Amino acid sequence: MNFKGSIQKRLRRSIYSAFPFDDLKEDEKYISIFTSKGQLPNGRVFEYNHYNNENHCVVPNSTSNILDCINEFKTLYEHAAYIEDCRLTNFHKALLSIKELWKLGLLISQSEFLNKLSNNHSENVSHNIDTLGWITRDRPDSIKKSVESFIESLNEITQKYNFIVFDDSTVENYNKNKRNIEFLNKKYQIQIKLVGENERKEFLIKLSKKLENRVPKHVVEYGLMGLNGINHRTGANRNAFLLFTTGKFSLLTDDDIFCQISKNGDDEKLTITSDASYADVSSEFFIGQEELNNKLVFDHHNPVNIHQKLLGHSMGGLIQEYRNQINLTRIIPNYIVDNLNTEKKVRITMMGAAGDSGAGSPILKIFVPSNNLVPLISDTDNFLSKMYSRTVLQSHKSLTVGSPRFLLGMNLGFDNTELLPPFHPNFRNSDGIFASVLKKCFSNAYIGHLPYAISHIPPYERPVDVSDLTSTSSRIPDVLMFSINEFKNTSITVEGGLKSLGVYLSDISKRSDNSLNEYFKLVNTNIIISKINHTEELYKKHKHINKQWAAFVEQRIETLYNCLQGKNLSVQFKETENLSSEKQLLMIRNVYGNFGDLIYYWLDIYTCVETHKKILID
Repeated sequence: MNFKGSIQKRLRRSIYSAFPFDDLKEDEKYISIFTSKGQLPNGRVFEYNHYNNENHCVVPNSTSNILDCINEFKTLYEHAAYIEDCRLTNFHKALLSIKELWKLGLLISQSEFLNKLSNNHSENVSHNIDTLGWITRDRPDSIKKSVESFIESLNEITQKYNFIVFDDSTVENYNKNKRNIEFLNKKYQIQIKLVGENERKEFLIKLSKKLENRVPKHVVEYGLMGLNGINHRTGANRNAFLLFTTGKFSLLTDDDIFCQISKNGDDEKLTITSDASYADVSSEFFIGQEELNNKLVFDHHNPVNIHQKLLGHSMGGLIQEYRNQINLTRIIPNYIVDNLNTEKKVRITMMGAAGDSGAGSPILKIFVPSNNLVPLISDTDNFLSKMYSRTVLQSHKSLTVGSPRFLLGMNLGFDNTELLPPFHPNFRNSDGIFASVLKKCFSNAYIGHLPYAISHIPPYERPVDVSDLTSTSSRIPDVLMFSINEFKNTSITVEGGLKSLGVYLSDISKRSDNSLNEYFKLVNTNIIISKINHTEELYKKHKHINKQWAAFVEQRIETLYNCLQGKNLSVQFKETENLSSEKQLLMIRNVYGNFGDLIYYWLDIYTCVETHKKILID
């Protein structure tokens, strides 16, 4: 710190120690309440307090501007210093203005916020997970090993679990799975249920009859089988799981996940955040699985107990349980009001990954948030090997609860006691699209991130797609997610939000070819600009650390800029790049239209299954 800064700090401390705080607390942290501004004829400003609906506060314009700066939990000293650094006013006047805002009811302390949240819950149900499900496609050996690893880990527990495998395999591999499950059932004296194509078709027929034409048959079929001609149906398999587990707490696991779990953080500490995708995440990259195994000890074997730490719990209940070990981070005023006005519950939980990251592109390592990126690019000796490896140890560093920002569907806990959204039936990233719909339409639903990493080892080594460094093709899920995130939900109910989103997506699909092409070009441009902005920010911050990494990033930025300046008449989609422009457009038109219909009718489908579960499933 320079001499001027040292003098300024001493002066601030002197003012702070002599300041009359009255009802304010010197060491407490405060944040502003979300407000809307209005201008009066005399030039003064009134603030509409969204927490206290009757509270219209008339405040001087200068004080109102200061309110905008108090946008996260900080001490009064930190707020006043920031306001002075922004040259809005001096330190003493900033403290006086903060005190005035407190009197007007436009600030809330961290203690008051947590107290109100802890009283805002009505938990009276058991959160016990009783069903474990898997999705699989043409991996008979891997799914057998995965299921058996979970059975053996839970074998000594007295609770009995339901095991279901949702199988999207060919007839040959389905028959192998059937024989393997019969072997496991006999070996462990249990009943694992297998739901393959024939079982789903039988379920579809029964469900369509019970719906009595309230839902078009093709919508139900699309949700459970996906579009014809597209082999990637992970989301459709997950939808079958959602319908078969209505009213339950359950786990869903991929067929290459094994019940070997490493504790990767503090499970006695709770982090509450408005952005769980960046806060409190730990990522370490490895050259290969052997290097990772040499570091890790897989000493936790009960995934059920781990997920039950958060799954189904309300924010208020969690605050009561972890009151002395709570960290609030990346909290904004809008988030404060949103939580005070609505009871939030953790509807989905997820672990991190130890092994294959599930990310097939080195580009994603360019986009890693800065605190996790530095160790990767600082290791200049092994940088290239780690850059092109998919092996990672990644999880949150504490129990973390926040708004749905992203989802990695390797091992998920579901509170399916009430409606959840459907998965997008086709292509990759159905879990990411699920999180986007959850955020848009389910205002009371949060995702819980667990400080554990579970073993993810595909049956064969999957190479990194190096072409992504030079490709500018759009991915259909990314474009669909952008549209969902742009949707403005004005409905106050989940049902209304889903129906409005369904109509919104269906209307996009009904545009003329020219209009639809222009829309996708606009979406693609926005996605590229966002990538450029984020990449340039990381580049400026870290380019001096590693020349190889800097060269990668420079290449990527140049590629993205060239794409923006190009004069392509249509957007190329990676999943359909071998098709003509007309057929690509038809494919994505079908994606938007069918997924819009599925979201629109999903409540009817879910309710019908819940009502007639004995006949349809049991």
